[in-house]
Amino acid sequence: MAGDWIKMRGNLWDDPRVSRLCDLTDQSEAAIVGALYWLWATADQHTEDGVMPGLTLRQIDRKTGVQGFGAALCQIGWLEDNPDGVRIVNFEDHNGTSAKRRCTDAQRKANGRNVSASDAGAPFPGLQSGRIIEAAMPDRYARTARGYSPRL
Repeated sequence: MAGDWIKMRGNLWDDPRVSRLCDLTDQSEAAIVGALYWLWATADQHTEDGVMPGLTLRQIDRKTGVQGFGAALCQIGWLEDNPDGVRIVNFEDHNGTSAKRRCTDAQRKANGRNVSASDAGAPFPGLQSGRIIEAAMPDRYARTARGYSPRL
């Protein structure tokens, strides 16, 4: 129930467990990754802990169009089937509000390191490729044809 986006690895296509799902269901990687997207996006909208009451393995197969997908997920340990519904194993590690916050924080920090590293070789602080970073200029300065000058 964290909304709007879900975290999916770029190398999911090559994960050996995805290959195992392909073998168990006799489907392509594209079909399996698409089915995983549906499952994870649905869980993101309907659960905070990975438990999806009322959802059955048969419904998962029907909604994804991949026969045996639900059972195959159980077999590789990504899903647990219970009488009351299913549970996505380790859901909190990858989905939900706290996982998304960790992901965006890590991305923000990585971007900050990249900017700092690109500035490291600049002859003057705040200078990138010969241009002053405008966001760093105080509001009391105005941009003119010759650069920045104090506003009067």
